[in-house]
Amino acid sequence: DMFNPTAVAIADSNNRRVERAASDFDVRQVFVASWLWEVPRVRRWGWVGRSLLDGLQANGIMRADSGTAFTVTSGRDSNFDGNTNDRPDWAGDPSLPRDRTRDQQILKYFNTAAFKAAPDGTIGNVGRSILYGPGSVSFNLGLFKKFRVTERHSVQFRAELFNAFNHTNLSNPNAGMNNTNFGRILGSAGARVVQFGLKYAF
Repeated sequence: DMFNPTAVAIADSNNRRVERAASDFDVRQVFVASWLWEVPRVRRWGWVGRSLLDGLQANGIMRADSGTAFTVTSGRDSNFDGNTNDRPDWAGDPSLPRDRTRDQQILKYFNTAAFKAAPDGTIGNVGRSILYGPGSVSFNLGLFKKFRVTERHSVQFRAELFNAFNHTNLSNPNAGMNNTNFGRILGSAGARVVQFGLKYAF
């Protein structure tokens, strides 16, 4: 039920206006590039040309984005509506220097001292989706080779790599003030995945 306060992370079920903000999956900058290269018909170099190069195809998709929005919550029911989705009050600037190392960002992605518990009877003045997590970069690559069996039959070998360069894409940090890991990044997106396949066409 979309109006069930336990089903959605709203701070005050009687005041939806305070939830007006960027969506939880908002990404401000996204760059995507794709490419496809197919070797032209090879009629030279003997067996190497006919068997290894002819029908060879390579493709890829590269995506880079600036990170998704997330919401800091207090973990308390400060407005006494039965839910612990309430947000804290501002106490300072949540930003930290941008030239910090990756290890420093993992240990403390934002300034946790910028938030304080809201007084009883309030929901806190920190908005929803006010911070953005780490950006990500991913390359997916594919190499396909077609082997002709007869005039109408062929076999295609497929090698596909997802996150081909095994780049570490950090997850959003823990955003619950009542959690001992508040402000820390505890996970990352998947590592490289390689899969092979054969497709028979007739």
